[in-house]
Amino acid sequence: MFFQVGKLTGLIAIALYPIVPPIRYVGYGIRSVPADLIETSRQIGCTAWQRLIHVELPVAKSGLCSA
Repeated sequence: MFFQVGKLTGLIAIALYPIVPPIRYVGYGIRSVPADLIETSRQIGCTAWQRLIHVELPVAKSGLCSA
């Protein structure tokens, strides 16, 4: 509705369409990290950024939190 149908809007759609599933899967993986790992990282003094990079993303990537 904002743009007319053409090459530019087609390229934008082609670029944005495949981005959504990986974002959803990463979000699901991070939400599924066990609470005891998050609590342990808080107790040893990790910041939110350190917790994300060193705890949540590796656990989500490895599949240890699969339901």
